[in-house]
Amino acid sequence: MSEGFEHLHPAYREYACLADHERIEWIRADRWINHRRAEAALGKLEDLLT
Repeated sequence: MSEGFEHLHPAYREYACLADHERIEWIRADRWINHRRAEAALGKLEDLLT
């Protein structure tokens, strides 16, 4: 299944085997990478809204 995808992180190799439209949909999905500065920015935005 994941033959030829050794250059990819093991957790993501399965996605390389998806059909083109499924792989593109997965790539375009929204994701949030949480870190301290992003949380601070979100907190400020929330304060502005309230």
